[in-house]
Amino acid sequence: MSLIRELYHRLFWSHCPICGSRFKKYLDGGTDAPVWIELHGVGAGRRPSTCPQCGSSDRERLVYLYLKDYFLPKQKKEHIKCLHIAPERQLSFFLSRQTNIEYNASDKRAEGYYYPDNVQDIDIMSMPEIPDNTYDLVICNHVLEHVPNDITAMKELRRIIKYKGTAILQVPYALKLQKTIDNPTITTPEARFKAYGQNDHVRLYGMDYPKRLKEAGFYVDIENITKKYSKKRGLNKDENIFICHKL
Repeated sequence: MSLIRELYHRLFWSHCPICGSRFKKYLDGGTDAPVWIELHGVGAGRRPSTCPQCGSSDRERLVYLYLKDYFLPKQKKEHIKCLHIAPERQLSFFLSRQTNIEYNASDKRAEGYYYPDNVQDIDIMSMPEIPDNTYDLVICNHVLEHVPNDITAMKELRRIIKYKGTAILQVPYALKLQKTIDNPTITTPEARFKAYGQNDHVRLYGMDYPKRLKEAGFYVDIENITKKYSKKRGLNKDENIFICHKL
């Protein structure tokens, strides 16, 4: 009977690629802001996205799978200096265990939040403590939508990666929005929730997001790997990976 149950779980239950757990379904995560439904939000909105065992999100699993199956196999013999901004817990564990990765983590510290001791207090709009051309890999996953001046932050991220380096710069975006909404008069949590889908977001990215990255000096390679994985992995089929390099 246990063999039949195991086969049933393998065939029909969800399977987190990070922790390996199997379960009936992912837990709901994200906000229920109407703007995500109206504009077809990607990487945002209320959706079954959270692993009930390890707590990983769909966006975390996407970056994990890209690194594990695409990026790192090509870099086995290379020493990689990595900066992980606002580090997700499971992705941080994975990267810090890789023998060829020199792992660094940073975040802009705020009251009321817990930060592990290894997380440096850094504001990505200004990073004078980091020299030019320092990192081979920078991961910034759903951070830029919180930053007052994202173009300034993008230029700083470009400055600190090496010319052959890679920056993975993920944001939530809306498929039905051509131009990013970035209105400095929208300042209250309530107004931001209505306009941007979350009370601590300061803009809503549209399909011009790659153009904004290019304006900051990046070459942008847009990839979608979700269709190569089973739905059991809990990925958003519309979520692209924005892989950035210095021009």
